[in-house]
Amino acid sequence: MPGAGPTVAIVRRVRVYVEPAGSFAVDHTGSLHDFADVPIAEGMPQLTLTQETHNPLHARQDVRDYQEEVIGKKSWTLQFTTAFAPTGVAAGDGVTATAGSIQTMLKAVMGGEFKGTGSTVATGGWSTAGGGSLANAAGFAAGGIAGWADTNGVVHFRPVKSRTGATGGSITLKVRFPGTPASGDVIYSGSTYYWTQDPDTSLQFVVEGYEQQDRWVLLGGQGTVTPQLALDGTIQTLQWQFSGVDWLEGDEAAGAASIHGTALGSATYSNYNPITGQSGQCLVQTNGTIALTGADVPISAIAFQPGMTYQAIPSPSGVQGVLRHRLTRASGTPPVSGSFTTYFTGYTNWDARDTKADKLVFYVAGRSAGGVAIVDAPTVQFTNVQPVDSNNIQSETVEFKGRLDGDTSGTGDMAKSPQRYHFG
Repeated sequence: MPGAGPTVAIVRRVRVYVEPAGSFAVDHTGSLHDFADVPIAEGMPQLTLTQETHNPLHARQDVRDYQEEVIGKKSWTLQFTTAFAPTGVAAGDGVTATAGSIQTMLKAVMGGEFKGTGSTVATGGWSTAGGGSLANAAGFAAGGIAGWADTNGVVHFRPVKSRTGATGGSITLKVRFPGTPASGDVIYSGSTYYWTQDPDTSLQFVVEGYEQQDRWVLLGGQGTVTPQLALDGTIQTLQWQFSGVDWLEGDEAAGAASIHGTALGSATYSNYNPITGQSGQCLVQTNGTIALTGADVPISAIAFQPGMTYQAIPSPSGVQGVLRHRLTRASGTPPVSGSFTTYFTGYTNWDARDTKADKLVFYVAGRSAGGVAIVDAPTVQFTNVQPVDSNNIQSETVEFKGRLDGDTSGTGDMAKSPQRYHFG
């Protein structure tokens, strides 16, 4: 019968819910409408459910005998891939950026979220392509993004250095637009996800298979996300790795009546607009230099590696002996590192390594409003530059390590974050 074993493994559904601060590992499946479907790649997820047992090692009186083991604590790991997908919603004039489950997970992992609202250029236009007045600047923020469409309809997104005022206020960009916006031109905003110093929410998942008893609830989760940014026109991805402190069989959950013994429901992937990775832009610029000349770098490869991790805080009064997860990083490990490969034209990057110049690396995938995803390492140091053969083109690979943003006004978490994801 449908939904009874044996069933195929690639038919799966994963839903996610953000556990608020103070509700760590509390089963929320009684309100399943609060969970959002996650657009996992087919063939995912990889799920491990651990139930420890421990031998008390009391003496036995027969060499052939063995002690009955004691049931210990639970834990779980969950790994899956999603597309590095924009939301499909353009934050144009008066429109506020939105979020799907990908953005929901980024907020929980990184701690910070800003949903901007687009505006238009104030009367009189801008005197420079590096910033100017808006009808309403309140929907932009230092550390966020701003976008402008050129005469060909290509939208160019830039990191925002500072914002002054609200109605009639202005913004300054870190790298100028390729042209100067005129009066009434739309300036797009977007959503930004950034590291706070102490993210205090956690994630809860419902993992379901086609078999009607293949249902699991994963509680008290946190983890990491790593982008995989292929430039060959395939789908770019985010690699998610989570671990958590407790899990339930489907029939033990508060929402058992809805998730156990019933047909697998259809997922709805909201605010999800996958794109391919052949179009975009990579900006590499010395901090404090607003000129576009030389900043648009042709690349054949790019990678970002997060260095932030989570540590379980032990407590016998917690859940399965864990009080919560705490953001940390290993000593000597930068919060973000990475590399890019570009064709060789001279010693510029080698010299930047030797002078320890502060650089930004701002990679944009996509060229249309509502269809852009960005990885941003705002202040990095080039630590290694090597000549390489990239598909028979003489090239160089530049390795970098990042730290707090030193080129954005403000002292808040968003302004200082060493890495950000943006969707525009």
